[in-house]
Amino acid sequence: MFRKIILLSIFPFVFACQQKQKDDAKDNQDSSAIVLDGPTENTSLTNSPENKENHTSTINYKQGDLLLANASYRIGEENEIGKILNHGTWFMLRKDQKGYKVEKAQYKLINAEEEPCSGLPTQTLESDRSSLLFFNIPTIKIGTVDTIAIEYKNIAPNKSQSFVFNGHSYTLEAKGIDPLKQDYSSTANAFYQLILTVDNISQEILYQTEYNDTHTEILFIGDLDKDGKLDFMLSSPRDYEEERIILILSSDPIHYEETRQFDC
Repeated sequence: MFRKIILLSIFPFVFACQQKQKDDAKDNQDSSAIVLDGPTENTSLTNSPENKENHTSTINYKQGDLLLANASYRIGEENEIGKILNHGTWFMLRKDQKGYKVEKAQYKLINAEEEPCSGLPTQTLESDRSSLLFFNIPTIKIGTVDTIAIEYKNIAPNKSQSFVFNGHSYTLEAKGIDPLKQDYSSTANAFYQLILTVDNISQEILYQTEYNDTHTEILFIGDLDKDGKLDFMLSSPRDYEEERIILILSSDPIHYEETRQFDC
């Protein structure tokens, strides 16, 4: 009888010690363990449509160093094409039967007194060669350009394309809403994001939230600055009455941008 009394008296103490050990173990586990509910992704580069408004793009655009080939510009005091071409040293990227080349700009300007839509005078930067773009960027080198071709110029969201150039691995991946399949004006928080990964290092090269019967297209991939890495030229207008070209150089932290409006 005495032995039973002793056992009954120490049982609550033993149970309390065991419970404290379990609680301590749980506390230690909660402070260090990471519990995953499912597959994860790098949220610093990707966003769901619901959190688009919280995304802050780090892309910086610079204008004034590109001109669109064979395009008519509406003329004002600050954007007369002839005056722009007189400042700096302008070159052009063109394509022939052998490939792509960078050479000194060759062009002629065609003036018109009045554009039918706007009523403004225009200048057309015309080249008799297959010119893609005119630029005033010293880091781009003259000569033949090493290029690659990819299977699809339009990369749909959640799709990617991978390729290798000069020993470096590249992946272009898209996120967001497909502007070719969705009306952005009726889709809340719609966005399209293009991510470039080079040798496992990723960066955002496009983040766009405006599309009106337009889409993003990859126009050119090649080594324009001859640093052994690829450069990219995108067409990414926000409206069907806008032409917008973005040039992304591997040796430059900024994006070069040129736009042209032809709305009525």
